[in-house]
Amino acid sequence: MNRRVTGLLVCISLWIGAYASSVRILEQADDSVACCRWVDGQLARMTLKQKIGQLFIHTVAPITIQKNKDNIERAVRAEFNLRMQQNSD
Repeated sequence: MNRRVTGLLVCISLWIGAYASSVRILEQADDSVACCRWVDGQLARMTLKQKIGQLFIHTVAPITIQKNKDNIERAVRAEFNLRMQQNSD
């Protein structure tokens, strides 16, 4: 019983912390109209291929360790090499 209560309290605490963080991020956007204009401008300049590319992200665990840094570096190098090959064709 105590484990269930403790687990429930931990879950509630984590949820409240995550919610509070998202609220703080929204509060930092002083001018939401300007933000929307900027986003619209970026999207207007993008090709369809670039817009589709924005839907795909390379995920990495949110821990800064060498393994994760190496993972990101490999992904960037692979993408760069792919683009270089496409440009040479």
